[in-house]
Amino acid sequence: MQKRVSLGDVAKAAGVDRATVSRAMSNHPHVAAATRDRLRALAQELGYRPDPALAAMARDRWLGRPRRNANVIAYVAGAGCATRAAREDVFLGAQAEAERRGWRLEVFARGDYPSAAALARVLAARAIQGMLLHLDRPGVELGGWPWERFAAVHVSLPPDRAPWLDAATPDVFETHLRAMREVLARGYVRPGLVLQGPRFLADELRRVGGALAAWHEARGRGVPPPLWWLEGGSAAEQASGLRDWVSKQRLDVVLGQSDLVAERLGMRSGAGGALGYVSLSEGPRAAPFARALPDLRGVGATALRLVAARLHERQAGPPATPLQVLVPGLWQDGPSLRRREAGAGPRPPPASRAR
Repeated sequence: MQKRVSLGDVAKAAGVDRATVSRAMSNHPHVAAATRDRLRALAQELGYRPDPALAAMARDRWLGRPRRNANVIAYVAGAGCATRAAREDVFLGAQAEAERRGWRLEVFARGDYPSAAALARVLAARAIQGMLLHLDRPGVELGGWPWERFAAVHVSLPPDRAPWLDAATPDVFETHLRAMREVLARGYVRPGLVLQGPRFLADELRRVGGALAAWHEARGRGVPPPLWWLEGGSAAEQASGLRDWVSKQRLDVVLGQSDLVAERLGMRSGAGGALGYVSLSEGPRAAPFARALPDLRGVGATALRLVAARLHERQAGPPATPLQVLVPGLWQDGPSLRRREAGAGPRPPPASRAR
């Protein structure tokens, strides 16, 4: 196992004492800016990473106060915030990043406590200040929470659920921009986007924006702008309406929000003949569709980095200017989206019929 680089190692390489390196790493005002920048650059080059547990112990020993569980970050989860698979991916990403940085991530299920105040008392008793929140409605599920005592970051699925906190969230716009680029690069010329309707309006606008941005890049190729269709009605009405829309508009590829859309188009096996398909959700890992999906492990890791940064800077309470870090999505190839020959597939309908 490789030996962890210490402050003493950095000091020896720099030819200064350990105290100078320690002050430089903590932005002490008595260290000249040039010296501080030189020592920080050298520490990064050597692979030095601060041990949060040791740092907290040293700080509290200096302040004369005891501290327990200083290296624990609470992962506060709710049952209704996402699918089980999504929760697991976010947690695994955060857990791996925590271990890499010397922290330990511990799960606290909101439903296990009678009130938010009870959970806050438990965290305070264990001297846990860092919190990664994976909750659907933090303002409701943690009503009356003493935010000023904690360094909290929200995992936002979908975004905009806790605007007073720093947040990590999937970049819906970028994910759909990538999906449409992949579609156009494979020779499809008549794309259609299936949307979920007004309930998901903010995300739907991002999806449409991403698709239109990719089309704008390719407008010189004579590709018409993507069309979109809103889901609605009963399951039978949605299935028949979707098939009629695809046929009427002579689409050659559909981008849908779930694998259910592909099933309604008769594409359970992943191959739809002349019609291409891209799934815009995480879905079952083994499902045979091309996918543009959120990087949920990346979201968890990003959220953990935000929490760790706030703890390192000893910041508690809601930030003055909350950050929302957008995490790019992932692309997964599949047999439902094949490269097409030039001129293959249906021709666009007359201009008077296109909508």
